[in-house]
Amino acid sequence: MSVRPKPIPGVEIRERRPRGGEVLYSYRVRFQNARGKRDQRSFDTAQDAQDFRARLRLLKRTGDLAVLERGNEALERFMGDFWRLYVETRLETSTRKKYRCLWNVHINRRLGAMELRQITPLVLSEFILELEEAGAGAATIRSCLGLLQSMFARAVEWDRASVNVVKLIAKPRVRRKRTIKPLRPIDVEALRRQMLLNSDHGLRDATLVSVLAYAGLRPEEALALEYQHVCKTTILVEQKWIDGEIVPGQKTNRPPRCPPLLDALQADLREYQRACGGPSGLIFARPDGTPWRDHDWRDWRSRVWQPACEAIGIATITKTTIVNDGKRKTKRTYAGPVPYDLRHSFASLLIHDGKHSIVQLSE
Repeated sequence: MSVRPKPIPGVEIRERRPRGGEVLYSYRVRFQNARGKRDQRSFDTAQDAQDFRARLRLLKRTGDLAVLERGNEALERFMGDFWRLYVETRLETSTRKKYRCLWNVHINRRLGAMELRQITPLVLSEFILELEEAGAGAATIRSCLGLLQSMFARAVEWDRASVNVVKLIAKPRVRRKRTIKPLRPIDVEALRRQMLLNSDHGLRDATLVSVLAYAGLRPEEALALEYQHVCKTTILVEQKWIDGEIVPGQKTNRPPRCPPLLDALQADLREYQRACGGPSGLIFARPDGTPWRDHDWRDWRSRVWQPACEAIGIATITKTTIVNDGKRKTKRTYAGPVPYDLRHSFASLLIHDGKHSIVQLSE
């Protein structure tokens, strides 16, 4: 029969009697936390309870009681404040959509219920392994870790975690899978001629290819380009397109830039403007004058760009029939250049011209 421990000042001794077992004792310390609310901690040994009381006295003396609550918040609960105070006020729509998808699909059900202090380098290593076994690629895993690292950075900044644990682990490397193959000017012009065969919107498509290939704009910059940005010798890039919205700035958040306006591109833009009746505003817009939506851009790539690339012999489109649960479905596979490759074509043109150094081209 176990002997009841002697009373300890400031520590409650509680008796537990498991069914059919010997009497066990736990030790509870009650205290007032940094927010002025009653709190408590329970320990299995008297020594642990006394050590905690000693630490409690020291924290009270130095005014650091908040340390006791640091990291005891569940990740999914912290996500609410992180989203409200940081994501919605500091990040763009596309990043918010990406973060929401990563959280819902990969992170919440695996780590959401855990407290911040319970998420250790070992836990994160197991999280990475679980994602890999589920078929997630290195890019997806790095994106998940990027979101977690941003969350822990805010937690440390707001004094709700002691360390950004995500910085302590090695992240999987993402290796380039596609070789950069800039399209030659002869291929660019062949693409334009192929697109011009479409009497409905062929001139628009060919002009978009010209802007990408002969000004080096990113697709999101080309779809935000207005006629007022086309100057005599340069193009002003000061805004970008994000799924139906035009927002100021570049992808890299750097100041506006002014790539040179080549004669061929200037002629193409003038011809397109005349064909549209000399409008102002966005160069590439929907029939009602509003910016493209994300599905408009995806449709353009699959229904205009890819068939044109196949028609001139620089890409292949393969269609295979798949039977799933008795239903036949056609899978379409594309192998060839993407519109972003035209940005590399413009860089190659400037390098061949020889008037600028590589450093100047990068700027």
